[in-house]
Amino acid sequence: MLLLWKHLVGVFVAARHADGWLDACVRFIGAARAVFTYRKHRELLALEIVDKYVSDDGQGDALFHISHRHYLSTELSFRERIDCALTHYRYEGQSYTAAYKEAVYHHQGLTLWSRRVDSRRYALVLRATTDLRHEGGISVVLLADGHCLNEMSFAWVPGELLGLDRDVVPFITRNQSAHHDTAPVVQFRQDFPQNSPSYFCLAAMHGIAEANGKPHLAGIRHDCQIAFDERYASSFRSSYCDFWKSFGGVEQCRQAYLMPVPLVPPPLSSVKAKHRGRAIERRRHWSEISSGAAAIAALYVRDRKNRNAGAGAHVLHHLMPHLSTLMSLAMVF
Repeated sequence: MLLLWKHLVGVFVAARHADGWLDACVRFIGAARAVFTYRKHRELLALEIVDKYVSDDGQGDALFHISHRHYLSTELSFRERIDCALTHYRYEGQSYTAAYKEAVYHHQGLTLWSRRVDSRRYALVLRATTDLRHEGGISVVLLADGHCLNEMSFAWVPGELLGLDRDVVPFITRNQSAHHDTAPVVQFRQDFPQNSPSYFCLAAMHGIAEANGKPHLAGIRHDCQIAFDERYASSFRSSYCDFWKSFGGVEQCRQAYLMPVPLVPPPLSSVKAKHRGRAIERRRHWSEISSGAAAIAALYVRDRKNRNAGAGAHVLHHLMPHLSTLMSLAMVF
């Protein structure tokens, strides 16, 4: 119980420094509900990854899953929040090596893919979310010379939460891009025509799922995203529901769409013949990112069975783009 109260005080102090007394009191009252689920929180706070990495990041709030108004989704109950936090950090702790934890939680992150275009360096980095952890504990970030173009945050959640079996599922709960007319995004579109930063992040997410032997990837419904604002409903729908559907996403439950792994791009038949060459090039980038991310992430997966499954999917996925490219070219000519 002493450990729990220590973290409660940490919530108050961190919020007071960041947002003032009023917000600190609100956050403290929300976090104090942990007392009613003491056993689960004792387990959560005692997990090595929480004690050694999450609680040691300088924020002082290891109870972010209940100290904020929402966690991951506006649809989660209080007990579901706790179960999701437990599942996420159990999975991170048990499934990955110490080298992964050091890179993702203590350093600049794990580089899944990088590319130089002239003097510009693009990189997809997997790192712990530090600013908005209640929107997802881990993020895939696309950087252009250090500038963030897109951040896609996710958490490992119980499959039952999404109407699946007992397996753990990666649940994307945040998809946030820099404004489309900022200079780095404009330059990205010139360097990678007909592409978008969010496409690159989703391709990397599929690679992570492959490396962990997961057959599905979940994406949050737009109106369940915790920053959802009715005034911007159209924009949220485009960034979430419509985006998931364009990659084979099917509505699974009230709060999520389910996408098959490996990545399923829209059929080439839906692309005009004169644009298929560009579509093939665009998909080549996605395939390169997905297979590269799968190979890198698999190096840090502890479970050999999952690693082998991920590696098998990686090899198959690496071959498929070449077959589909030949077929697509045949259709063009």
